[in-house]
Amino acid sequence: MNAGFFRNQLDLIYFIYGLGFIYLGIICSTSLWKQKDFIQWKWLALFGFIHGLTEWMDMLCLLFGDNTALATFRTALMALSYMFLFEFGRSNLTSVWRIPRWIIPVLFASGLTGVQWGQNGTNATIRYSLGFTGGLLAGLSLLLISKRQPAGTRKPVLFLSVFLFSYGIFSGLIAPEAQFFPASIINANSFLETFGFPVQLVRGFIAISIALLAWKYFSATIKIKALRTGTGSNLPNMTLWSATMFAVMAIGLLSVHASTMTVFDEIRQTIAKQMTIAAALLDKETPSAKQLSQIKNACRSIRALAIMEHINGKTIVLADTEGFEPAASIPPPLGELPLYNLLSLLSGSGRYRGRLS
Repeated sequence: MNAGFFRNQLDLIYFIYGLGFIYLGIICSTSLWKQKDFIQWKWLALFGFIHGLTEWMDMLCLLFGDNTALATFRTALMALSYMFLFEFGRSNLTSVWRIPRWIIPVLFASGLTGVQWGQNGTNATIRYSLGFTGGLLAGLSLLLISKRQPAGTRKPVLFLSVFLFSYGIFSGLIAPEAQFFPASIINANSFLETFGFPVQLVRGFIAISIALLAWKYFSATIKIKALRTGTGSNLPNMTLWSATMFAVMAIGLLSVHASTMTVFDEIRQTIAKQMTIAAALLDKETPSAKQLSQIKNACRSIRALAIMEHINGKTIVLADTEGFEPAASIPPPLGELPLYNLLSLLSGSGRYRGRLS
């Protein structure tokens, strides 16, 4: 499987990613929140709900389009979720390390320094200042707490700390590409190019793992309490819970897939109509960049247009609105350029092909 395959599945990955954190919020709020426990689960519940919602919003924007206002709102939600994650770690450490709460708005303010580099820059600096530190602090707090846990709950808490550490790294350090270091080198795009799959896939796996470990901790505490009191454990049916989770996941995946196919069908139909108009206006004998630019300006929904020719099994750019030199090699393949489509331009010999986005 190549990077193009995973790019085409990002909507499904975002769905699972968000679902994992939504379930974490449900488990922490319904099962762990009211427990007489020195672990401050309420902050992790708030982090789970808000961060899961943010990922689902990313999914919807991927399917139906994005704009500056939506991107800003999602970044603000992400920052809020990271504040709750940081508070989860901070409040768990109050007995051994008192970190003042005012440090959170200070970290948020430092995250806003990325505004000068646009949306991606703000997203990146928020991840560095709050996401990375919040994940590490949450992981550290549970690592210390695990040493004081009874045998039945020690491992779930220890593994929770490991996965929170991991989330701090994969979510806090691997940010969108931006025009400053380290986001200019270590970013989601470079991760995809290096490993062949998106970092969101790793984050989704971590999210599901954290939710399952929270449930494992909850079930272990119920069993320990039952052994101490000599009563029934009253443990909710794990099989039923798991079946419900996977049923929601299956329904969601099918819904997302259906929405994706509908959106792509509409895009294909729109592009096909645009290509027909472009072909009718084009001088097929002597295609030029000037003609393509005129067509592009006439059809405002066209972002880029090119004419290509197949020669000896290779596709060569003949004319392009984006500044490619004549006879330049074709840009990266279709699988690596989502939303770009290759469609046949009208030509009696089938010699030319058009590129429209």
